[in-house]
Amino acid sequence: MRVLRLSLSLVGIVVLSWPFSTAQTTDIPPAADSPVTMAVYYRVPPGKRTEWLTLYKKYHYPVMQQFVKDGVLKSVTIYQRRFRAETPAWDYEVILIWRDWAAIEEGHVKEPGVIRGMYPDMSEYQHADQHRFELQTDVWIDILEEVSPK
Repeated sequence: MRVLRLSLSLVGIVVLSWPFSTAQTTDIPPAADSPVTMAVYYRVPPGKRTEWLTLYKKYHYPVMQQFVKDGVLKSVTIYQRRFRAETPAWDYEVILIWRDWAAIEEGHVKEPGVIRGMYPDMSEYQHADQHRFELQTDVWIDILEEVSPK
């Protein structure tokens, strides 16, 4: 549960800080009903990438896919670095396209129920998800805003 609270807390921080951060980064804030692109970056130690990705695909990705089916997310795309780099130091980037700003909060509220529905053995889920978090050396979230080339 500590892991779930951590991931939900990260989303909560993004939701709560959005009004303040957009005032600093954009001239015109995006419309409240426009899609929101969120990039989540994960750093994993050498030799642990396959193990981390296997756990992510088994225990976290299906939850995000359910959000796509429910219309909360428009899409989920996972990228891995082709070459390891010093900075920015990430191994996996997950791009989440949320329906709108309200969908981020909706996902935050629905996630525990979705997890309980997908994984009846909560002990197994919690152990695996905790292990995935233990494998990560860093995780951070960025909200991306598309820039017109014109």
